[in-house]
Amino acid sequence: MLKEGPDLPIFVHPGNLSRLALWLVEATRDRIDPINVTRTKKKVLPFVLACLDERKGTYLVVGVLAAPEMGDLRKNQFGMAFLEAQSRSNARTRHSTFDTNVVEVDKEDLTSFLTKLQI
Repeated sequence: MLKEGPDLPIFVHPGNLSRLALWLVEATRDRIDPINVTRTKKKVLPFVLACLDERKGTYLVVGVLAAPEMGDLRKNQFGMAFLEAQSRSNARTRHSTFDTNVVEVDKEDLTSFLTKLQI
């Protein structure tokens, strides 16, 4: 969660925050032991990043799936997960981008939203 610093205005843009999330996934991929679900299938790890937009009083939240191996592509299920978390937590949210894995959450509602988020 990014809450302070001189670079906050850079990361309140969905594309920039998504790129940061993907870079963090790549940087940490080798440090995380893959969890075997079955003999042939490895579990993907959900990765959520939030950045405070001080001007709007909201957090921009991005969700990506961290596949355990490079090149392993999986469908991103954060769109539905964000909708369900909003419904369970009654958080005030806005989907203002084409990407379903990006959502704006009011500052006061972020904790309850993240608590109810399930993948």
